[in-house]
Amino acid sequence: LLGVCLGMQGIAHVFGGEVVRASVPMHGKVSAIRHDNAGVYQGLPQEIEIMRYHSLMVKADTLPDCLTVTAVVSNDAHHD
Repeated sequence: LLGVCLGMQGIAHVFGGEVVRASVPMHGKVSAIRHDNAGVYQGLPQEIEIMRYHSLMVKADTLPDCLTVTAVVSNDAHHD
């Protein structure tokens, strides 16, 4: 089960996660990510730069144990 952008928000909501406004909208901003090197991330370098375009985020600590976060933004206060 892979959720990207609105899909991630929908999956989080259905499983009881909390979708909140990001403190800083990230429209057209580039950030590096850390990932688990599995699935779609297999073979990609750590700290690969990705484009972000969102005003909402999922609070990771509200997700149930059956969901696994596989990538997060590196060195960023906006990845909770």
